[in-house]
Amino acid sequence: MKELFRLIPQVSSILEDEGFKKEYGHFDQRITSGLVREALDSVRDKIAGGEALDEPQVKKLVESTLKKKLSPLTKRSLKRVINATGIVLHTNLGRAPMFPNPYLAPLLEGYCNLEYDLAEGKRGKRGVHVKSVIKMLLGAESAVVVNNNAAAILLLLRTHAEGKEVIVSRGELIELGGSFRLPEVMTASGAILHEVGTTNRTHLKDYAGAISEKTGLILKVHPSNYAIRGFASSPTTAELSALAKEKNVPFVYDVGSGLLRKIDHPNFREEPDCLSALGDGADAILFSGDKILGGTQAGFIVGSEKIAGACGKIPLMRSLRLAKAHMCMLEEALRTWLLPDREVMKLNPVMRMISMMPEELEARANTLSGEINEVNPAIGSFVKKVEGYMGGGSLPDINFDSYAVAIKPKETPQLLLQKLRNFETPIVARIEDDLVIFDMRTVLEGEGEKIARALAQ
Repeated sequence: MKELFRLIPQVSSILEDEGFKKEYGHFDQRITSGLVREALDSVRDKIAGGEALDEPQVKKLVESTLKKKLSPLTKRSLKRVINATGIVLHTNLGRAPMFPNPYLAPLLEGYCNLEYDLAEGKRGKRGVHVKSVIKMLLGAESAVVVNNNAAAILLLLRTHAEGKEVIVSRGELIELGGSFRLPEVMTASGAILHEVGTTNRTHLKDYAGAISEKTGLILKVHPSNYAIRGFASSPTTAELSALAKEKNVPFVYDVGSGLLRKIDHPNFREEPDCLSALGDGADAILFSGDKILGGTQAGFIVGSEKIAGACGKIPLMRSLRLAKAHMCMLEEALRTWLLPDREVMKLNPVMRMISMMPEELEARANTLSGEINEVNPAIGSFVKKVEGYMGGGSLPDINFDSYAVAIKPKETPQLLLQKLRNFETPIVARIEDDLVIFDMRTVLEGEGEKIARALAQ
């Protein structure tokens, strides 16, 4: 074992190596020497642990461990990924893909009027950049934007219901992504949950009977990541709004997925939209920026100045506000919704994917399958009809008819997926019936060539 330890080089000898200097010499030596030391310590631990190694294996282990430990210096962690899973809003892959924003780079590379009123020549408010567009789209008095929809719920409840009861239907106590649950968010805000009704049925009288001097507000939550069918019912937005006004209690509706207005498409017939919710009398609505809206991660509080506007004036707001890059991306995403529906469906990547017809996807799948078989006939790819999904806690009751390129790998499907994830532009696909599936609904323009190249290699 002592002989094996002697094979481990000194830190100084590695740092002074010409090849090492060429690749890593321009980095801070304090950092590189620390990483080298950690790598060599890792090799020592393996030898000391009794791992059966000979001289060539130790040298190879030193080389591979050094390369792995030093790779973060030259390789960025966050990278572009090809989503071939068929899940449109894939939370793990960044949810909504966004169209190119020509205003982002100039804004980030210099200064901007994030919190500066150019007309008055004095400090301004950062929310005005999206507030003005929201006003045009939804006709609301006020709007506040924070870093996600859970933050929007937290901020609204802290503003209007700290120490007070919030009336929510038992069937709407949803679990958000990452195992966070609405009751837990409410507890963190200082609000007191008052459940009414049952899982499948809640009546207007249940809400009316729960209202008291302790009530802070009525909260309606769209269960955007699941659906209850069958013997189920709940009051409409207009009914709850009328009750809230009669009892002089604020009524807030968490619309969820960010469909700004009714769209003439079968996939959206049952999805609540923001414009209708406000039109039905909600004092404020909440929704996400990175789902159907097609923007970056954000949460909106939109409605009256008394309810929505007040949320931007408490100290917690500073902890939840958006940075300039997100503000720029959101403004641009919102501006696409100023256009007619047909333009929204064409320009917004999420809407475009949702609205693609099966025959278009089949044609794209045939093209890609042909390219794959041309570069490597042994692969034997073929076109398969599949189902895609919205994902991201939206449209839970709808699956999309889609077409995919399918491959029966000679090795296991899991091994092929692993190899694809290690490609220069990582490719994330799915397994179905022991086949590796590349669903064309979420494969963007130009990405098919990269899939074919990866499979050829």
